[in-house]
Amino acid sequence: MTRVQHRAAYRVRSKYRFTVGVVVICLACLSVIQALAARADGQTRLVRDVRTGPDPSYPDGFVGIGNVLFFVANDGVHGAELWRSDGTDAGTHMVVDLNPGPTGAFENYDVRLVVLGDKLFFGANDGRNGAQLWQSDGTAKGTSLVKDVASGEFSAVRQLVAVGGRLYFMATTGFYAPEGAPDGHDRLWQSDGTTAGTVAVTDLGIYAPRGGFGEYKMVERLQSLNDALLATISDGTECCETVSLVRVDATGESQTLFDRYGSHGPHGDLRPPHNLTVVDGALFFTLDDGYGDIDCELWRTDGTPAGTLRVAVPQPACGMDQLAAREDGTLFFTHFEDTGTGLWKVDASGLNPTLITVPARSYVEDLTQVGGILFFVGWTGHERALWASDGTATGTVEVRGFPGALAPSSTALAKVDGTLLFTADDGHTGPGVWKSDGTPGGTMRVAPLPSDPGYVFSPLVTMVGDDVFFIAQDDAHGAELWALPVHALNGDCPADCDTNRVVTVDELLIGVNIALGGAPLSACEGADFNGDDQVTIDELVIAVSRALNGCG
Repeated sequence: MTRVQHRAAYRVRSKYRFTVGVVVICLACLSVIQALAARADGQTRLVRDVRTGPDPSYPDGFVGIGNVLFFVANDGVHGAELWRSDGTDAGTHMVVDLNPGPTGAFENYDVRLVVLGDKLFFGANDGRNGAQLWQSDGTAKGTSLVKDVASGEFSAVRQLVAVGGRLYFMATTGFYAPEGAPDGHDRLWQSDGTTAGTVAVTDLGIYAPRGGFGEYKMVERLQSLNDALLATISDGTECCETVSLVRVDATGESQTLFDRYGSHGPHGDLRPPHNLTVVDGALFFTLDDGYGDIDCELWRTDGTPAGTLRVAVPQPACGMDQLAAREDGTLFFTHFEDTGTGLWKVDASGLNPTLITVPARSYVEDLTQVGGILFFVGWTGHERALWASDGTATGTVEVRGFPGALAPSSTALAKVDGTLLFTADDGHTGPGVWKSDGTPGGTMRVAPLPSDPGYVFSPLVTMVGDDVFFIAQDDAHGAELWALPVHALNGDCPADCDTNRVVTVDELLIGVNIALGGAPLSACEGADFNGDDQVTIDELVIAVSRALNGCG
């Protein structure tokens, strides 16, 4: 081959390489553009339509282990079963079909998933053994029965709680039994996660359904306090009822901290202690008056009879159904006043409760403490508003009103990674996820939500790995599992080199140059979003999303 021919062949090869390179670059750009387009639609996303179509799958029992979310859902075929998700459609699937068929393993049972060590524990019914205690490592092969703790068609395993490195739960026979069925038992068990280490602690008595005939005695709730186990108990006959709070040790010995006797009346049964809230080593709870009015007494206990006392709130003091604890040992609670709902506080001793203020709204709900600030929703029935309080009258202020909607009855304010999240509609941008630092300027929309007004943002809001999981629905899907990237919460501007809250094309190019090794990280430290001293493609995608959609 002559020199001229070599040069001609070189030009052909170069042109080919150039063309292939352009094609490769274009394909890469197309994939990035598609990814960015998906993000530009909104940072919230449907993780998976577990129950295809408009019917809901009812996700429940959110709990995380590592970077995996575990929950219970019903896909319409297998019934309510255990699922897992890594935040992607492909990584969201049923762990195991414990009870084959449409009934499911969790049908009619208290859905409570509890982590002990690196295992997940729960009560479930496989259709053969009744409700039993199960464990799972997140795989079908690693899901197994721990021990046969209850038998019979109407058995239940409920109220699972971890205390001092051990698992406590109630195993009940006769649960949901029809009238005339044999009496059952409500028995407390403890477990270290092994078959041999799962043993009955004490039999708390016979059980019969409310409204049925005969006596009943059942645990309504188990609660941990200072590595001790407390239980609220209802003990009644056809005419009367005793509600109590007891402390139970590992040997089954119990000590009554509080009890109250009352008769059944036209306004309903006397409820056991409820609204249980732990504050700096003390447990606060509310009680009804036994005559139809609810949440009329506030009590506190440190787990001993001597340390169990009634908080001296002026009478009448009904409506104390909102309790929230602050890290400094302050309990905030509500109390009906003549002019509206009063906001009160008391320290962990339970002494000297103080009225902070009566916000200029007819009702106060969703007390939520985040970073030393108490947030709540005040509403008149026409408009809801977000409020914040530092515990003083002058420091209790309305942050922002929402003429569209804020925290409807199916919604709650949520504390996620030190940030207050809530759903709201400002009347202009539609429903969305919002965050707040307690100031008007720091209250902003983070991401849109589906346009269907039936969206849900429940207390199940849970951060696992790089995502915040919650429940939402849109026109095409019922209530399903949705997610929001954690990076959307912090309001940072990755690749905002000059910190002016705007990401420009030049700053994006600097970030790319750093990622390729053509520039030092010091050229734009903001491009390193996660602080690992390097700039990755994921960080560049986030930066481009901020350039397109703006910084929060």
